[in-house]
Amino acid sequence: KLGQIGVAQIAVKSNAVIIPIGIMGTEKLQNMLRVFKPNADINIQIGTPFLIKGVKEDKISRQQLDEITAEIMIRIARLLPEKMRGHYEHVSENPFSYTKNCV
Repeated sequence: KLGQIGVAQIAVKSNAVIIPIGIMGTEKLQNMLRVFKPNADINIQIGTPFLIKGVKEDKISRQQLDEITAEIMIRIARLLPEKMRGHYEHVSENPFSYTKNCV
């Protein structure tokens, strides 16, 4: 599934640090009520915090928001097994244009 631009918009407006989190194992829960009494192992991977760089809120285009969203989703996808990455399965190792690590 493709990412939505909302996180990119909020990150650009607020200069907030983004912490990517990959969650695995929830697909076996069947429905939301199983979250309270899970019958599956849930694994959470927390990635390196990062920021959006070099983008001015008042001059951002839809294309830039789409590209920032893709970078955010790629950072999350890298935390998951390849078979769970969906649209972001074939992630390249190219450096990011819009995001930079905080650490």
